[in-house]
This record gives sequence, C-alpha cells and structure tokens, in this order.
Amino acid sequence: MSRSSVLRLKDKLEDYRRFFNSYMQEAITSPRNLEDVLNKFGYYLYLINDYSDYYLCLCDEWDETYDTTQCPHPKDGYTKEMKMVLARVNTEYVPSNYMFKTEDMIPDLWKDRDKPKAYYFTPLHYNGYCIGYSVLNYGNKIQSYDITYRNWSRYVMNALEYIRVNKQLYLSSFRDALTGAYNRNGFKQKLPGIIEEGIDMHKKVFVIMADLDNLKAVNDRYGHMAGDDVIVETVNAIRSCLTGNEICVRIGGDEFLIVGTYEDESDNYPEMLINNIKAYINKYNKRTRKPYSIRISMGEYTGYIKKESDIEDMINLADEAMYKDKARNKKTRNF
Repeated sequence: MSRSSVLRLKDKLEDYRRFFNSYMQEAITSPRNLEDVLNKFGYYLYLINDYSDYYLCLCDEWDETYDTTQCPHPKDGYTKEMKMVLARVNTEYVPSNYMFKTEDMIPDLWKDRDKPKAYYFTPLHYNGYCIGYSVLNYGNKIQSYDITYRNWSRYVMNALEYIRVNKQLYLSSFRDALTGAYNRNGFKQKLPGIIEEGIDMHKKVFVIMADLDNLKAVNDRYGHMAGDDVIVETVNAIRSCLTGNEICVRIGGDEFLIVGTYEDESDNYPEMLINNIKAYINKYNKRTRKPYSIRISMGEYTGYIKKESDIEDMINLADEAMYKDKARNKKTRNF
C-alpha cells in the first residue's frame, strides 16, 4: 500500500472516530420538537467534511399520525409540495421554512451559475414511511459523500421519526385511536376552556349524550369490522354537523358526548344539532344501502354553569333524556 493510500485511510479512520465520538445520535434524539432538532442538525453538520451546501426538505405533513394496524406504510412517496426546513449555502445559514413544488427538487437547483455543481439527493424514510430528502453539495470539488454522511443521514431519519412517533403518542393520549374523537383524557383537557367560556362570556353550555342502539347486533351478525364502521361513521356524522365551538368525545364503546357553548339569543341550538346529526345518519343509511344501518338515540341538557362540578349534573340529565329517546325508538324500530 502506498504512503498516500495509508494517509487517506488514516484520515478516514479519524473521520469515523470523530463521528462516533460526537454523541450526535444521543443529542438529536433528545429534543421534543422540530425546531430544537433542526438546531442540532445544523450544529452537527461540521462532521460532514468539505461540504458547501446542505438542504433538508420534508414532505408536507411529514409528521402526520396514522393507524399502523390499518395502514402500515401510509406514505410511500413524496407529496406534491415539500417544505424546506434547513438550508446552508457556503456553510452559512440562509432563510428557510418555506414550501416549494416537489418537481423543482430544490429551488437553488435552477439558479444561473458560472460553473456546474453536483447535488447529491438522499431519500429520508423510516420503515417505508417517506419523510423527505436531504441534499448535499461540495461546491466545485469533484467529490462524493462517504459512509460518514450515510450514517449522519441515518441519524437524521431516526431523529425525525422519533419526533413523529412522540407526536402520535401524545395525540393518542387524548384522542380515540379508531375515530379521532376525544377520549376521556381529551375531554378533561378541553372541558376547562368550555367552562371558562360559559362563565366569563355568560354563554349557555349544552351537553348531548348519544348512544348507538344496534351496535351489538351489528357486531354479532356482521362482525366487528362492520361494528367499527358504524362507530367511525357516527363520529363522522357528528363532526360534519358541528360548527367549531363544540367537542365530540367517545366515552365508551358505543357512547358519545358532545359539549359546547352558544349565545343565549340563539334558537335551541342543541336540539337543532341533534336533528342535523340524525338527518345526516338517515341520508347515509339510504345512500350506502348496507345490510345494516346506523341507529342512534340522543338527549340533551342546556343551562348556565357557575362551577366545573355543574357539568356532571348536566351530563346525568342529558343521559336521562337520551334513555327516554332510546325507549321511544324501541317502539318504532326493528333491527
């Protein structure tokens, strides 16, 4: 082996030693948000030897959550638009955090220049989930990236996936996994804001209790996939009728709660909301013509509140009204 080859090998070994002793992996997986982790990425760019430009481009809504049991690889390609979240040109930071068309690859690629440049694009993905890509340039040097940059990029992918999964875990702590409606924890988190609005702005607070009448029968006859479909479409019906001042909560297998406020001068908004939800469900049943239908009973109670514990009494009264509606429905319905 020639002396020059030995020296190059020693340089490579020194690069690897510096990389693995940098604690980059630990540092970039400790931040809890994208802004902090991008600052870490920028700092550890010094590990990439002789680079000139670096860009980090992420898919639109790259950190969206999804149900892995139903869709294990939900995003297997790039979105129509990408977001530039980190850019360094001539090793200096430049303004970023903007959207651009994916077909442009990176906006700087199309700038006029006196000399050609080579850009190396590296896909960023995790277990089939497409996150985005990074772009590296060495200026006018004839050079390609090495194993150090490949490992660096792998750490970047792991850190971004760590942020996305943390977001999913956080959301799942107060969202129902099947429907996306709030669960009991989410209800506890959102309720103080509704109560504060009702008290401070002297608005009426309403509670609607809803219960599916035939979920067990659907599960027994058509299977739990059909039962899940009934639950999901029920939440879709409720959400489609809300105006934005209410929350929808799944409090049990087939039980739902709607809580919100409205102006005293308004007509009986809760009653109108119940009618709209039932009308939506009736249209859905007729349109889909499935062998089973969605059947729901609902009851409401409205009033002014002075303290948080008042909401418990309102829920109980709305529950009583719902059971009265269920009793009426039993007289007129057959499965």
